[in-house]
Order: sequence, then C-alpha cells, then structure tokens
Amino acid sequence: MISDGPPQSLNAISAAYTGTWINNSQPGHGLIVEVLPENRILAWWFTYQPNGGQAWFGGIGTYTGNTATISVIKAEGGRFLPNFDSAAITNPVLGSMQLRFDSCTNGVVNYQFGQGYGSGSWPINRLTVAAGLACTD
Repeated sequence: MISDGPPQSLNAISAAYTGTWINNSQPGHGLIVEVLPENRILAWWFTYQPNGGQAWFGGIGTYTGNTATISVIKAEGGRFLPNFDSAAITNPVLGSMQLRFDSCTNGVVNYQFGQGYGSGSWPINRLTVAAGLACTD
C-alpha cells in the first residue's frame, strides 16, 4: 500500500494532467483523466471485476491543489452492438476515488468501493499527454 502521508511535491492540478495514467508494474489497466473547467476533473478506470471480466467505472469530481475526489459510478446492463439498448444501462454509485498527483509523471489512486471491489491504493505513472499540453515539475 502507498502511504497516505504528505505528497512529495505540491503540484497543483492543471489541464496538463489530462492524459492516460497507468501503473507501470501492472500493465492491463489504467485511468483516462481529463481536467475540466471550474476545478472539475473526469476520470475513468479501465480494469477488471473481482472475479474476472472487464469493468470500467469513473465519474466527474472536483479538485483542490494536487488532489481530486470523484464519486464513482459503474455502468451496468450494456450489450455490444447490435444488441445495445440505452434503456437497459444503469449507473449505480460504486464508491469514491481520490487522485493525488505528486508530479507530472507520478501519483496515487486511493479508492473505497462496494460490490466486492474493496478499498486500497495504487501508484499511477503518466503514459500519455494530450496534444498541445506540456507538464513540468
């Protein structure tokens, strides 16, 4: 587990944090982050269900300084084309997620989820930067 202690640096979140974030030591899952106007942030985590099979969840939250807090939903009930039916999709709240960016290239995700996912944390590393943006420490 990653310590919840003070961050290594206090880089304030800005549009430059928009991009894809992964855990370099755990390929196969990660986050897409988009920093929005008015101190809002969108994050979607592409991962796996506790018993196997793909899962994706996320939401829009707010940020202050280098930390964002997001109420996370988990989309359910969808089916692949041609059987997609938007009326069958539900978005129950799964829990909450906190993103802490320690630098332009590293951070931590802390999560507290229901539905058998539990709680914990994992380090994130920058994989991509959105075109036209630059992040410097």
